[in-house]
Amino acid sequence: MTAPAAQFPAETDARGAFVRQQYRFRDRITADDSSGYPAEAGRYHLYVSLACPWAHRAVIVRKLLGLEDVVSMSVVDPVRDERGWAFREGRGHGRDSVCNFDFLSEAYLRTDPAYEGRYTVPCVWDRVTKRLVTNNYPDITIDFETQFTAFHAPGLAGLVLVAPSPPTPEPMTEASRAHTRATYGDHTAAVETARRITRRPLAPAAFDQVVADNLRTSRPAWDAWMLEGSLENLSARMPHVDVPALVVAGGADPVMEHAMLEREVRDRIAGARMVDVADVGHLVPLEAPAELAAAVGDFGTALPARA
Repeated sequence: MTAPAAQFPAETDARGAFVRQQYRFRDRITADDSSGYPAEAGRYHLYVSLACPWAHRAVIVRKLLGLEDVVSMSVVDPVRDERGWAFREGRGHGRDSVCNFDFLSEAYLRTDPAYEGRYTVPCVWDRVTKRLVTNNYPDITIDFETQFTAFHAPGLAGLVLVAPSPPTPEPMTEASRAHTRATYGDHTAAVETARRITRRPLAPAAFDQVVADNLRTSRPAWDAWMLEGSLENLSARMPHVDVPALVVAGGADPVMEHAMLEREVRDRIAGARMVDVADVGHLVPLEAPAELAAAVGDFGTALPARA
């Protein structure tokens, strides 16, 4: 089989592995204005793509922290051509509501006309200075979490993790990782994956949706998860989870096995509990919706009352 051509040659090493470019814009937003970019409501605008797993992180954190009215957001078209990410009307994406850019590249070049790198998401635009503050995805969510505390919604009452990925690198062999990359977009492989990771039969419509969701993933997102996202180690941040937590595992999950979830997830969160749903594979919400709902309900009922 002939290896597919690299989508980003400048970010591909000699072995064909994706090596993400260095982040060009790395200013920080600070609560005390020590950086020159104070944390203020209505000042910053987040640019994301729903095809990008790094952008997902920023979207999720913004939502969980209640910053949707504090930091505005535009979503680019997930289909990208040689001109990069574009702002087009469509399902789940639309025009740029701040600067009326047609392409994300305009934000980069307005910030630095000499910029020659790839135009990446997520990135944060400053309405006051009319430039990008940062395109460094870890810093974006860290600043949302630590510098915008004055604007946070009331904290979480509890946390439920259903068949979660571990905070440490995914338990996947290099051979399996290479095979998964090579079968991107293959319908037969998607069907085989859906069968392999489940233990209880799914309704035909649900099974078809699992396959369709697999095939809908964009190539950049697929490769980014395989080559970088699934290899991240966030274990040092786990002790910061300071709310009651429930880990729900499929008792027969062939992907995230009980012992691994117990060791890498439950034991890293102080006081976390773990529940196994018997004879269930990886897709717990689809295989056992009633049992999952009962487990979550029991957990919620037991949570301490909030002031």
